[in-house]
Amino acid sequence: MSKYPKVSIVVIGYNIEKYLSICLESLVNQTYENYEIVFVNDGSKDNTLKIANNYSCKYPFIKVIDKKNGGIVSARKEGLRHTRGEYVCFVDGDDWVERTMVADLVNGLSALKSFDIIQSNIYEQKENGEFIVREQRPMVEELSGRIFMKCILDDSLAHFMFAKLYKKEFLLTSGYMDYLEVTMAEDLMTNALVGRYNPVVRLIDKCTYYYRYNVTSCSRDGSDKLLEQIKTINYILEVFKHNNEYNENRELLEFLWFSYCFNYLQNMFVHPYVKKKILSKTKQFIRGWRNNTYAKNLWDHINKRSKLSFQIYMCFPIFMGELYSNLYQIIKGYHNKHITQTFNKKALHNKVKYDKEISITANISNRKIYLIGTSSRSNLGDHAIAYSEILFLKKYFADKYDIVEITEDCYFCEKEKLNHIVKKEDVIFITGGGFLGDLWLYEEYIVRDIIYRFSNNRIFVFPQTVHFSDYSEQNLEYNKSIECYKSHKKIKFFLRDEKSYHFFVNLLGTANCELYPDMALLNNVSLNSNEKDGIMLCLRKDKEKTMTNFTRFKVEELIELKGYSINIGSTLAEGINDGDVSVNNRKSELLKKLEEFRSNKLIITDRLHGMIMACLAGTPCIAFDNSSKKISGVYKKWMSDLSYVKVVSSYEEFHDCFEALVATPKFDYSSDYLKEFEIKMHNDIFERLQGDI
Repeated sequence: MSKYPKVSIVVIGYNIEKYLSICLESLVNQTYENYEIVFVNDGSKDNTLKIANNYSCKYPFIKVIDKKNGGIVSARKEGLRHTRGEYVCFVDGDDWVERTMVADLVNGLSALKSFDIIQSNIYEQKENGEFIVREQRPMVEELSGRIFMKCILDDSLAHFMFAKLYKKEFLLTSGYMDYLEVTMAEDLMTNALVGRYNPVVRLIDKCTYYYRYNVTSCSRDGSDKLLEQIKTINYILEVFKHNNEYNENRELLEFLWFSYCFNYLQNMFVHPYVKKKILSKTKQFIRGWRNNTYAKNLWDHINKRSKLSFQIYMCFPIFMGELYSNLYQIIKGYHNKHITQTFNKKALHNKVKYDKEISITANISNRKIYLIGTSSRSNLGDHAIAYSEILFLKKYFADKYDIVEITEDCYFCEKEKLNHIVKKEDVIFITGGGFLGDLWLYEEYIVRDIIYRFSNNRIFVFPQTVHFSDYSEQNLEYNKSIECYKSHKKIKFFLRDEKSYHFFVNLLGTANCELYPDMALLNNVSLNSNEKDGIMLCLRKDKEKTMTNFTRFKVEELIELKGYSINIGSTLAEGINDGDVSVNNRKSELLKKLEEFRSNKLIITDRLHGMIMACLAGTPCIAFDNSSKKISGVYKKWMSDLSYVKVVSSYEEFHDCFEALVATPKFDYSSDYLKEFEIKMHNDIFERLQGDI
């Protein structure tokens, strides 16, 4: 095997004009050099093909294939026909990847052993918009024989085609090109069937792929398209029977029926008619599920609500069908409203309506300040920043400007229309946070788009942290960001930590950057005190997670040894889909979360805004530093004088300060110690705007 084998990335797209640029940007900037991209347009009716062709003109290693709509399996097969690589990986065009994805997967190969499949973990987006690490796999490094097939069928291994590197020869010799072109559970089918050919598989403990939450997928829409999965399962079973392999895998294959039936019967958002059809077509196959080893294992690991819902529907399908029919439209309507608000928020339907909405706030002039990029998701750390930013802008600039907030989702959907709305004399503010750099590329791409799109407007970036995985010319994302930051002649960056500040001073000079506190620290709140005898753990699950399972075990062990209860908390709002936080209920949800923090004796966190919320709530806090060091950066500059907050980098440091912090009484937080910086920030902005007013 060549040390640097050629890799073909097959990208599939159907009506994904809103997402394709982000996907392709992440692919053209791979650190690995010997690769090609084959994009297959599966009969899109929007601008998907046009966007792909534009990238192909710019990057000669992108090949674009246009075909009639035929579904994802036919599109992948067509892409595979045009590949020239020794290895191939598949990417859905509405997702995106780490810039090291190909390199990480190739590094899993070995000159001493031939691997047919290399698989990584993924970042999976939840309904609240947050990406968490999905580690659904056996805790081993290598699989051989039919173990991979077993793990796919019993759902202990993620069955997605993406985040995997396949040897092309293995796919072809295992009959992939002849598989049925199904439209549901196609990844399950493919990996189960290639698993029959005894692949040698390596599992690497890295996340390389961002799997976007799709609100329109049939598995979440609850439509009768779910019935097409029956065809897929039947096809899998026929292949095994035809090859005389059914009896030896009977339990595994019967489990497919139970897993399919269970997943949709207990889901309240699947239409009652569809549930009835699923039950009628599968009941004969799942009667003995209680004797199935794999079904019993699944049953032992699911929550009580899901069990109860499934059992009731199995026993009383007609009654439950009628009951659900009456409630379905109400429940489904609310669910769709929430999802639409969270993921497809469109505050700017057209220029006329938009102008009408913001004209209500018109005061002295028609000049506008646009605060862009605020969250419409459920992470209240982001909302604490946005809430403070809006208060700041209204306090100091509402007499001369109308203040208009545009959330990140809204901007992403309607950015083209803003070209016709924003005037040259309007001012752009980009929300603060910790997403500048290549750690959170989705947000970084949006920042770049804002900077380039509004090249003639004054732009201010509220206090941010910047972090790149590699500060060198070899990092293409780093170079693109630098080029973008330097391109704007009227931009000023506010940074919330020394490291980020010095980065921008070296880049832009002191006139174009300044050091200011995280905007959330400017909040002052009055809270109820309802203390419980517990300690809250507010810990990350995403890519910034640094606390090992062993450290967490020792932390929990110490807490229990000292006689305290453990409360699992987060910075997310509560409620359906982890909370429905909008501009309208931002303040109430934020207060509710701060009171939750206030009710605990101690907060232990590895989130920056877990630490800041504890600070605002006046609750003692121990914060473990995170991978980008933004926690220690913000703490050292703005919070080190607060005696009830400590930042640690190891369990030993945590242990040394635990007793003192848990015995520390509550404080009543006041942002007065930061007042001089608030006024300085106002003066800084005002001086820059004075010549424009």
